[in-house]
Amino acid sequence: MPESKRLIAATVLATTMTAGDVSAVLVREDRPAVKVSGFADLVATTEPTSAEDPHWRINQVELGFETLISPRVGIFMAPGWDGEAFSLASVYIQFEEHSTDEYVFSRHLTGVGFIAGRFDVPFGIDWLTYPSIDRPLITTPTSVLGTHGAWNADGIMFLGCHQWLNLIVQATGGSHMERPAPGGGTVVWSGRHAEGGRLGFCPLEGFSCGGSVAIISAAHDRERRLWGMDAMLQRGALDLRAEYVDHRADAEGLRLRDEAWYVQSRWDFGPTYGIARWDVLETTAGPSRSLSVGAGVPVDEGVVVRGEFRAALDGPEADVFYLQLAAGF
Repeated sequence: MPESKRLIAATVLATTMTAGDVSAVLVREDRPAVKVSGFADLVATTEPTSAEDPHWRINQVELGFETLISPRVGIFMAPGWDGEAFSLASVYIQFEEHSTDEYVFSRHLTGVGFIAGRFDVPFGIDWLTYPSIDRPLITTPTSVLGTHGAWNADGIMFLGCHQWLNLIVQATGGSHMERPAPGGGTVVWSGRHAEGGRLGFCPLEGFSCGGSVAIISAAHDRERRLWGMDAMLQRGALDLRAEYVDHRADAEGLRLRDEAWYVQSRWDFGPTYGIARWDVLETTAGPSRSLSVGAGVPVDEGVVVRGEFRAALDGPEADVFYLQLAAGF
């Protein structure tokens, strides 16, 4: 899925809940209050995706609405920009209190939850920063786009925890995949259903690690298998995270195995921050490696300017400089 498309908001899950009482976010009054949130960003690039694309473009836009419909049930919906028009970026119904923000991965989680609707599928940890307002770099890791395409789907999800363990289990409609065919042309795998989840460990404050698995069944008895590992360390000004993904498929003469990983480090210098990411995707067609370095500068409350230089060390891509203005409320 192109980066210019809205890859559904981890806002679906990440920015609307906290690890505490759900009523702190969704306030129920005699008449349920409706909370409105949103974000948008503009990106400039020195090397557009194609020769016809402009150097300036609106990247992501999303407007979210949330409210309680009963003391234990909330609803969230958000139209989002898909690169050409507005469509339904996310909608879900939540049952019971829960948290799916970064506290799930770095601190103890209290409560359980159940979600039904359209959401970012929590495979690994990069899904926590799919929304442009939350992503400290401008680009999405190639290791994520090249394996599961920043997965967003309709389905159900269960969240729970016990002491220093947390578990997310989901069943969704799957995801699509396009790859070059052995004899030429393109093979398209249309996902029909998928099952998987993530088991996380939070043994220390600020440190977490976990493993994810998923089986995606496609039309014509095709099947894709993904598994991955991730880790995150947050200590003072340091935010360090890494992720590995193994993606395999074998059907109709197309046998593939993708191995992908990235390591990302961010350091806060007061109001500004610096960040770097080493990104690797190895496929049957060859490797793709890149190094991204960037910085972010808040210019006002809810508004940030970011810059990123992405050096392509392998593959057909060119070196690119990005500049972004993102704002959210």
